[in-house]
Amino acid sequence: MEACIYLGLLLFVGVQKPVMSTLRALRLPYRVFLVTLVMVLMGGQLVDRGSDTFPFVGWSMYARPAHGDPQYYDYTIVSESGREMQLEVFRISGSLSYRLMFPLKDMARTIAQTPDGSWRQAIIADYELALRALARMYNRRHAEDPMQIICVWHCTIPLHQYRGPSSIQRQLFRQVQVEQ
Repeated sequence: MEACIYLGLLLFVGVQKPVMSTLRALRLPYRVFLVTLVMVLMGGQLVDRGSDTFPFVGWSMYARPAHGDPQYYDYTIVSESGREMQLEVFRISGSLSYRLMFPLKDMARTIAQTPDGSWRQAIIADYELALRALARMYNRRHAEDPMQIICVWHCTIPLHQYRGPSSIQRQLFRQVQVEQ
């Protein structure tokens, strides 16, 4: 079925005079290259075995359901007054937010997947150092009630049993004491 649609699309494009006059204006090697490229792209789409045909892969990005439940890391703080609040990294770090959030996520994922050893301890030290730097940025703006503890939560959204935000599973991943 999909092959028939592509064939119809190619025939439709092929009968357009501007397309054909442009194709005829090209020298033969360029014409052969362009036709071959289009055919390989279509073949990659039809075969749909991305690891075998890369970089000519299928485009069915949203055609299959995601495997597993989405996971992310959430941050909360405990302030000096004892209040627990959401830590909004984007609001605190401003223009650094993208340069900070993705490395934090990558470090947390690496810590979770790496067995105990000196390499894991080095990553944990870097991760906690980054979190403490974030705490210093926060405390400069909130000197009246500075943060004392950063809690990092590993959150899982159960796709099949999702019943709203309360169904998100949260496990404490890391707790970092902030030095004053």
